[in-house]
Amino acid sequence: MKTIKTTPSSTSIAISTAIALSCALVSGMATAQEQSVEVLHWWTTGGTAAAAAKLKEAATAKGVIWKDVAVAGNENQRTLLRTKVMKGDAPGAAQITTDLEQFADQRDKLFNLNEIAKEQNWDAVLPKVIQDYVKAGSGNYVGVPLDVHRMSILFTSKAALKKLGATDSPKSWDEFFALADKAKAAGITPFAWGNNMVIGIAFDQVAFSVMGAAAYKKAFIDNDEATLKSPAMAKSFETYRRLANYAEKSALTKKWNEGTQSVIAGETLFQIMGDWAKSEFIRAGQKPGVDFLCAATPGSAGSMNFNTDAFLFFKTRVDNSKAQMILARTLMDKQTQETFNIAKGSVPARMDIDMGKFDDCSKRTHAEFNAAAKANTLVPFQGMEKPAGRYTAMNDVAIEFFTKTDMTAQQGVDKMLAASKNN
Repeated sequence: MKTIKTTPSSTSIAISTAIALSCALVSGMATAQEQSVEVLHWWTTGGTAAAAAKLKEAATAKGVIWKDVAVAGNENQRTLLRTKVMKGDAPGAAQITTDLEQFADQRDKLFNLNEIAKEQNWDAVLPKVIQDYVKAGSGNYVGVPLDVHRMSILFTSKAALKKLGATDSPKSWDEFFALADKAKAAGITPFAWGNNMVIGIAFDQVAFSVMGAAAYKKAFIDNDEATLKSPAMAKSFETYRRLANYAEKSALTKKWNEGTQSVIAGETLFQIMGDWAKSEFIRAGQKPGVDFLCAATPGSAGSMNFNTDAFLFFKTRVDNSKAQMILARTLMDKQTQETFNIAKGSVPARMDIDMGKFDDCSKRTHAEFNAAAKANTLVPFQGMEKPAGRYTAMNDVAIEFFTKTDMTAQQGVDKMLAASKNN
């Protein structure tokens, strides 16, 4: 019997090729998916966007595809995050600074980072207060802390200060108000006001400095009723009223960075803002100690009120655990925390970073952060430590007091006490 040799037809070759290409494409898509992490954050302004780019560069260098989802405004970002989590479409990592408590009862949705924490010895390099924060009440590490932002900072324009015949930042509120009055008389805006965020931060830092670290913690974090209605709380409102008297109502729609720009231009003397504002000075070519001063808010020396940006890691619809673990390791890497924080104006969450490349403001913050941790005068920003509803209600009191100039300090105290009962 004669054997007949056959050859593949052009059709069968084409089908085989198509199948092979399809498999390769699917495989490539799966690989790309496994290597990518969707990162949801609100760093969209000049200085913060530049800092976020440093994180993306570090992730890319480790082979992780950083799928950037940048949302203008932290409230908008939080809304999107909550929506995505509820729909079962959580991002691989999401920036968060407050309201971690909302995820404490959703531990099944959070990615466990204990293996990486043990590998990188987080317990030894992170302050206890930050360890507790990124565990989100779960007992497990579920987030990576990136930085420490000092909230209790007074930025001062050196050019404006020079016009007033002064050389240094005020150490007390009496000194502050004396300089503010001189500035007003000289046609210089005394203080950079802005929108509700700016108003809230200003009140918070006045209360922190007037009450002191221990009493502030009792009132705004521990929710201690006796401290909330104490004379120190009333004094905080009185001091805040004096500060509010320098407000130009036309400025109340401005964002924080617009106020920073007015200090950079020498048009405004003072701004109270977290040290993320420093990145705006740096981007404008200004140098700390030469063009501007950054000092503790009046009366708060020896203590520190801070917040921490962290990335909370979520279990995702498609398993991206390999890429997520690489990203988490990268974010806690010494080199990453150094380059990111230099760009951001903050200091590393890790306490073991060499500060040699940082500017004088950051070096001072880092030293005072560690000193405050040892002295037990290191207090987290109240929004980091309590339910969002309560924080919002208490912050609304500060905004109402600012806008209603006929409200007395005692009325402010009464309203703050009532708001503290909001859950």
